[in-house]
Order: sequence, then C-alpha cells, then structure tokens
Amino acid sequence: MDICRRWLLTALLLFAVLSVGLALPGSLAYMMAQSNTLRNTFCADYIPPYSVSVPVSVHKSVISTGEETVSPAGFSFLLRKAGSQEAVFMTTDENGYASVLLPFYQEDAGRHYSYELSEVNSGREHITYSDAVYTVDIALSMDRQGQLTAALSMNGQRVSQIMAEFENIYDAFKVPDTGDSSPILLWLGLALISGTGLILVCKMNKRSVRNAK
Repeated sequence: MDICRRWLLTALLLFAVLSVGLALPGSLAYMMAQSNTLRNTFCADYIPPYSVSVPVSVHKSVISTGEETVSPAGFSFLLRKAGSQEAVFMTTDENGYASVLLPFYQEDAGRHYSYELSEVNSGREHITYSDAVYTVDIALSMDRQGQLTAALSMNGQRVSQIMAEFENIYDAFKVPDTGDSSPILLWLGLALISGTGLILVCKMNKRSVRNAK
C-alpha cells in the first residue's frame, strides 16, 4: 500500500508540474501582449485635436492711375488678438489672396474672441496703402449634438465667412514727399506770375529801345 501511495503521489506531482509548465508560456505571452498594448497607447505629449477651425481671409486689389500696373502679390497683413500680444502675419499670393486658420477646442465653448485685421505698410514706392481696419469677432458654443460651432461677425455684422477686402493705389508719377508742407499749387502760381512779369518787362525794354532810335 505504501508503494502504491508513493507512485500515486509521484504521478500527481508530475501532472501538476506538467500543467504549470504548459500553462506558463501562454500566461507569459498574454502578460507581454497586455504590457505592449498599454505601452503603445500611452503618450505623455498627447494633444487633443481641435474641434473647429475658422479661416480668416483677405483679398488685395491694386488700382493703377496709369498704364503701368503692380501685382497684388507680396502684400502683408496682421491679425492681432484683442487684449494680447498674439498676432499672425499673412502674405498675399499672385491673385491677391491670403488666409490663416484659427483652431478652437472643446474648452473654448462659451467663449468670445475678438481680433483686428489690418494691412502692413511696408513702404513700397508709389503705393498708397489701405488704412482699413476690420474687427473680427468669433463666438463659440456647443450645439445639441455636442459639436463646437463658431458664430462669425465682421465690423459688427454677422457673416458666414471672414473675407476682408483691401484696396491700394499705385501712382507711378506720384510726387515724392520731401517734407515741405508748402502748397504745390501756390508755388506753381507764383512761378507763372513771375514768368509773365518777365515777359512784360522784356517787351517794355524793346519798345523803349525802338522809341529812342
């Protein structure tokens, strides 16, 4: 009986060892798979994507006073956020268009943002720059479906999109500013009077010579 019990205990022990050995690789593989899954999905620098983006666009036209024309490309504009130093520059393409995207997030719901849009005077020769300034207002809210929406206004008027028009004037024959504030027409008038007086004096001298002869 003792021998039978020993053999039975030995068989049970071998069965237990084999069961653990067979189950262990699967358990280890499962644990590694779970560990890899957790490691792959974790990202410390994760930034949530924005919910809505609002395009702000400008269109530049250049009116020429003569036959020579200037391309509307290369003009710069400044979009400045009210009450802060945040600003975005944009430059027009060959068709006179420029735009920038303003991103907004879920936490912006219920907030209102205001911007000023104006042209940058870069001092190009013979160009009269636009002095127009547009006020852009963006009010953000959450709709019933949980989507962030933006209500747009420009200069106090509700609009479906932000598109600001700017017009410059190109005058190739523009008289340069010398800093002299004297009226040009006055100087021209004085020159004309002086010339007329000189002609009259010459005629009178000629008559005097003839009479003396």
